Amino acid sequence: MRKKANMELLALRTRTNGPGLLGLALLVAALSLAALTIGVSRAEAATFTVNTTSDVDDGACNASHCSLREAIVAANRFSDTDTITFDIPGPAPHTIQHGSGGPSSTGPKRLLFPVIIDGTTQPGYAGTPIIELDGSLSSP
Repeated sequence: MRKKANMELLALRTRTNGPGLLGLALLVAALSLAALTIGVSRAEAATFTVNTTSDVDDGACNASHCSLREAIVAANRFSDTDTITFDIPGPAPHTIQHGSGGPSSTGPKRLLFPVIIDGTTQPGYAGTPIIELDGSLSSP
């Protein structure tokens, strides 16, 4: 009887300690290996090209329409230092009137992360600014 009780106790210890700890150790090892093999890379800095003087935000900054407002909204989605360039068609100078963010926009233009706004990228730039930002329509 005593031998049978010891065998049952040994079997109980094996069920609760043996495979449980072994299973936990294997799980930890598997998760550690997965963490080492899966690389998480930083987001790459992006360049957004403004191609209109309108202040409209139609929800996308793309090749067919990208206002300064849309470029800022797009740049705010990433924490890297993005760049905003210009390629507005037509004769210079180009004036972008900053409105207060009416119904066709997503609110005032506020930068949440570092952004380089490079007006020298506008075709025709020759040392004198040809992109003008006019905030006379904006409210505080």
